[in-house]
Parts: sequence; C-alpha cells; structure tokens
Amino acid sequence: MLPRQDIGAYLVPDPARAVPRAEGRLKVGLVWRSHFSGGTRRMMYIGLERLTPLLDVDGVEFWSIQHATDDAERASLEEHGIRQIHGVDLFDDLEGLAAHVASMDLVIGISTVPMELAAAVGTPTWSLGFSPENYLYRTAGGRTSVDQLSRNSTIIAPPWIDFTAPYQECVDLVLAECRTRLERLVRETLHS
Repeated sequence: MLPRQDIGAYLVPDPARAVPRAEGRLKVGLVWRSHFSGGTRRMMYIGLERLTPLLDVDGVEFWSIQHATDDAERASLEEHGIRQIHGVDLFDDLEGLAAHVASMDLVIGISTVPMELAAAVGTPTWSLGFSPENYLYRTAGGRTSVDQLSRNSTIIAPPWIDFTAPYQECVDLVLAECRTRLERLVRETLHS
C-alpha cells in the first residue's frame, strides 16, 4: 500500500488557460452551497450572507467560485466586492474552473465540486466543518483537522464544537475560527 500524501496536486490545469495570481494580497475563492441542496443536504450548506464575517479581512481579494448564482447572490457579491469569474461556465467548464482555482492561494467553503477541484489542483482548501456529517466523517471522528478524504484540505472548526447546539451557533463558531485562521495566514504570508 502506498503511503497517504496530504498535500500536492494530482490534476494539472490546461496551461493555455492559466490565470494570474493576485499581487500583494491573498487570492481566496469562496463556495457556499452545492447545486443540489434539497432535504437534509441543506444542513451541509450555508448562504452567501453567512460568509460576511470573513469579508473585511485586510489583505484578501475574494473570488466567487460558486456556480449557478442567482440574481440576489450576484448583487450581494458586487455589494461586498467579491470578484466574479467571467467567461467560464462554472458548472460545465471544469478545465476553465480548474485554471482559476489553481491561481488562488486558498479556497474556503463547503464540500462540492469547485472545492474538491481546487484541492485536486493543489490549492489549499478550508472546508467549513459546521455540520457533523462533514466534520466527523472527514476528521476521523474529530481526531485531526486534516481532511481524510482529500489532499490539500483542512477542516475548519473549533476542536470543542458541540453539534447538539443550534445549527446557526455551529456556523457562527466555525466562521469565527475561520476568520482567526485567515487573519493569521495573511500576517504570516504577506507581512513576513
């Protein structure tokens, strides 16, 4: 059996579709829901508005990698200064999406195709562990923050999270932890 590797790309985007990295700021992609969000799957996703605690972190250029955004989401993206990818169908053009996520320093969100594709091309991803399904399954029952299903991925949640608390409380705790880590990453990356 080959040893597990927790980092490194295993897919390479088409070099002809390469996208430049951000200069002087971290380029961070955001994804908040899957295309299929009915029934109990809704508990594994959040709305774009729940990500606002992250959006005023200095030194970060945020990009939406969310496919199938509606008019309200697009208006909110513009209102919050979150950049949108143009000229790429984020649902059907996986090669174009791969080129974009490969240019990012980090992707934050939930487990869905854009997030897993980012990890596959070697971009670090932070999966928001506010649901027990994502957190417990991907962290070996809470024993590690290293995603057990994907390379280049960390599950973000306070180690003492209590999933018997209300859903919104879990989301708020996870986003507070994510903000703390993002601020630290900016300091370590841009100010060192």
